[in-house]
Amino acid sequence: MMLRQILLVATMATTGTAGTWTTTHDTVASDPITIAAGGEFATRPPAPWQADDPADSLYRAGREQLNRGDYRRAAGTFERIVERYPKSTYAGDALYWRAYSLYRIGEPGELRDAVKMLERQRREYARAATRGDGDALLVRVNGALARLGDPNAAERVTERGR
Repeated sequence: MMLRQILLVATMATTGTAGTWTTTHDTVASDPITIAAGGEFATRPPAPWQADDPADSLYRAGREQLNRGDYRRAAGTFERIVERYPKSTYAGDALYWRAYSLYRIGEPGELRDAVKMLERQRREYARAATRGDGDALLVRVNGALARLGDPNAAERVTERGR
């Protein structure tokens, strides 16, 4: 694939120009470039569902922070869930929401950490409710990294579109 096409896919993956933004999902069409741009992924965490889980209060706090747009604080809160309560029912989804928060911050280091979180979710929490969303978000994160000049990320985005 030519560099221009790679950059086009990367741009679409980070800006969502192939679709429209909604409050709960990023909705896009089903053409190959759009699929490479990431498809749909969750953008708002669901209400807490396990009040007796030791991580419930942290999840509630992270959810509020994310909904307010305080992405840095939310990322830290979701990280604490996984560190302190790795067996929590919230742990797998906390990795996703941490990655989403880091993606929204959009800085190179945060984007690289988001990739690690999503890869960890895939390995360790395959049954997480947000697992499918994680694949779509990973394409977006790689697109953002590609736009910042990461050639490996650009290649990962184009591989997904094939």
